Amino acid sequence: GRVLALQSIHESLGDFARQLASVPAPDRPPLVRNLVEGLHLLLGLADEAVADDDNASTTLLRDLTGERSELMDQVRQELLGGSRTLAGRESLLSATLLFERVLWLLRRL
Repeated sequence: GRVLALQSIHESLGDFARQLASVPAPDRPPLVRNLVEGLHLLLGLADEAVADDDNASTTLLRDLTGERSELMDQVRQELLGGSRTLAGRESLLSATLLFERVLWLLRRL
């Protein structure tokens, strides 16, 4: 169970990074940095929750990875408006979908 979840998280994070890296730096809206930092925070929190069986970390992780569809729709709109190329917009859209997948996987973990 957990091994498969971790493998899926690993694969999704790799895909997330590849999608963002495919967008030239000048075409990456500033919000991209927030997504990356947010994932970094959540992964650290997941590590704490699993390593120490920390109930506070587990509760916080569950709260932070909860349903965020409306917020993610707003993030997508802002990101898509920031890229000048169709390929860049497609990559950013894919990255936001992968971000949501990682959130879902972390919640399940």
